[in-house]
Amino acid sequence: MIENLLVMIGGLALFMYAITLLRETLGKISGKRVAKILETTTDSPVKGMGVGTAATLMTQSSSITVLTLIGFVNAGMMTFRQSVHVMLGSEIGTTITAQLVSFKIGIDFAWLLIAIGFFTTMFLKNENVKMAGRVIFSLGLLFLSMDFMKNGASELGQSQIFVDLIIAFGVVPIFGILIGAAIAGITQSSSTTTSLVIAMSMAGVIGLPAAIALIMGANIGTCFLENMAAIGATTPAKRTAIAQTIINIVGVAVFFPFFGQFADIVALTSNDLPRQIANAHTIFNVTVSFMLIPFLGLIVKLCEKRMPDKE
Repeated sequence: MIENLLVMIGGLALFMYAITLLRETLGKISGKRVAKILETTTDSPVKGMGVGTAATLMTQSSSITVLTLIGFVNAGMMTFRQSVHVMLGSEIGTTITAQLVSFKIGIDFAWLLIAIGFFTTMFLKNENVKMAGRVIFSLGLLFLSMDFMKNGASELGQSQIFVDLIIAFGVVPIFGILIGAAIAGITQSSSTTTSLVIAMSMAGVIGLPAAIALIMGANIGTCFLENMAAIGATTPAKRTAIAQTIINIVGVAVFFPFFGQFADIVALTSNDLPRQIANAHTIFNVTVSFMLIPFLGLIVKLCEKRMPDKE
């Protein structure tokens, strides 16, 4: 059991490295574009959400988008209200990773991507082609790490203690939410946590209700880094970090009473469990973002009251 646990943890570590490499590469390719996109946001909530979605798609990290927002607000380049609009869009943009890894890519195809990406990066001179090679290499590592996590989880599924624990997450969702928040807090990535859950579903050791509980908790866990980054920042920047926390907690709180009904609806979206989990992640984030648009003024006032201007 220990060996299988190490395989799953090793796969998780490889996934975190792959997603970091992918973010760094995409950042080099589109970093200036992301900054320009964020600077174009207006007081329109819908346009702000579109900006946040686009920026997060380019960086593959809602945390990076929110940290950038904190920097912009701290420098006076963006108002606090504008940052909240963009923040809602960043929650939508982060769902693409879950949709990507839920595809059942064969291990042979993963190795092919790694080989193509490696040789392209090592032996071709054109810088743009080398960047494309790094993206392909990163994607290959992503799919390879998913296979490692799936294999490790598959053997863990033979442990009755592990099975009972997973079942408890579905029966008592609050347990799963807390565990999901803890994992995302440690890895600082809701995408990593969601991908781990999808890998476990591929191994057949986790059901849809438990998976939904874990991914809901992952949304809350990512707030830790943003709040740490806001320490010592200006008051508007601190409000941005608080707003991120409020949005994620409120989203989970609204869905929680309808947990069973939500799982039933998601089950209708596909016959494939990994795809259902990816769809649950997407539906949850998109619904929460649009649902909170009418309450943005209230969120802004609440944050301003919680963090008033200094004399």
